[in-house]
Amino acid sequence: SIDRALLSVLMRVLAKTAGRPMPTRLDYASFVELSRQMTRRMGPTEQGHTVRDMIKLAVPPFVPPLLRLLARVLPPRVTYEANAWIANSCFQWLVGPCEIKEVEGSDGTTSRTTVKIKKCRYLEASGCVGLCLNMCKVPTQEFL
Repeated sequence: SIDRALLSVLMRVLAKTAGRPMPTRLDYASFVELSRQMTRRMGPTEQGHTVRDMIKLAVPPFVPPLLRLLARVLPPRVTYEANAWIANSCFQWLVGPCEIKEVEGSDGTTSRTTVKIKKCRYLEASGCVGLCLNMCKVPTQEFL
């Protein structure tokens, strides 16, 4: 599945960055443990840069230029809604169940551009707000 492929890519990069061998178990608990090990080797800023690099490795190289092109030719609302759909469809394995919420803009129009995570799987598994912020939330928002 795509979820397992993404997990494998991210674990490979984490293991290399943490200076650890690739775990024999390809599961979420091993992924979180590798995250912990990596954070022991670097500060928050470096963690964020590493995660952004990991996202770039996980996303096929043609996707970012394609998204930038579409953002230039499509109405902003369509672009934002597409981003929400991609996040909701592709990253529940990482953050847990989520849903796209409709929000009202300053002009009174509504759009489905906000992804609401019901209960963050990564935060729950790591038990660490710093790990959540530095290894997931902030770098992902900066990448998008």
